[in-house]
Amino acid sequence: MFITGEVKKRLAALSQLICQYARDLERSQAARKSTSDEVMRRLFDYASVRCIHGMIEAFADSGNQLIDALVMRDPASYRDIIEILGDESVIPRETVLVLGEMMEKRRQLIDSFSKIDQEIESIERIVPQIVQAALAMNDYVQSNSQEID
Repeated sequence: MFITGEVKKRLAALSQLICQYARDLERSQAARKSTSDEVMRRLFDYASVRCIHGMIEAFADSGNQLIDALVMRDPASYRDIIEILGDESVIPRETVLVLGEMMEKRRQLIDSFSKIDQEIESIERIVPQIVQAALAMNDYVQSNSQEID
């Protein structure tokens, strides 16, 4: 397989961004739990939702970059990105189901702000798998490609 140096850099940057969003989400939720001010709690929730949405979009972008670079089948949906990466053994198969759930949450985050607390809590428990999968994609590219420019 051949991956350009630019694609490698982009995937590495997206992996770092996903990790940063995960750390920021953790900090936001810790700060939320440490305050009793309802306005501040809502602001931390909004920050958390932004981190979750950013993480999901960065993951989808990196998945699409990899799928395009390796000339895999075109994804029909956000969830299909995860399925393709699992089918091609880029991310562990057991992670595919969890990340598929993450992609379902994307639509809920965009459409349903009234259930913000429930979405944050449901995504928080899968953040480690999101980070693990992002790093797995980056490792896959770094260890299984020959660079062309």
